[in-house]
Amino acid sequence: MIESTIINKLTTDSVLMALLHDGANSVFTENAPEDESLPYLLVRLHRTQGGFKPLQEFTLYVEFIDYNVSRVNSRVAAERIEFDLDDWNLQHERYGDIHIHFFSGSDVGGEDPRDIHQILQFQCQGIRKKWINETKT
Repeated sequence: MIESTIINKLTTDSVLMALLHDGANSVFTENAPEDESLPYLLVRLHRTQGGFKPLQEFTLYVEFIDYNVSRVNSRVAAERIEFDLDDWNLQHERYGDIHIHFFSGSDVGGEDPRDIHQILQFQCQGIRKKWINETKT
């Protein structure tokens, strides 16, 4: 799973992990357990398809979820996440280098002003190793 490599990268950031309820145990893919204590991170990766078959494109979402009167920690978390992942190349068994770059970030407001939902979006591209290997033969 590509997400596990991304999570491993994020969990090496001690400043970011100190902002979460239980450090690295508060980072999840897709959904957190219903009874999870705040704050926590969600990491979601969605494959998209461009017109060029050998190139795989992804959209990566990293979300900081909290409930608090202050948004300071969410802004610090967003800065750390962007710093950790922007312009990063990761290795994966199915793809050549997957290049990640920051695309956008925002605070998603809710009905309760204490709901904190910071979301960052990254664009990712990698070349399928299967295609690379097929062109060598």
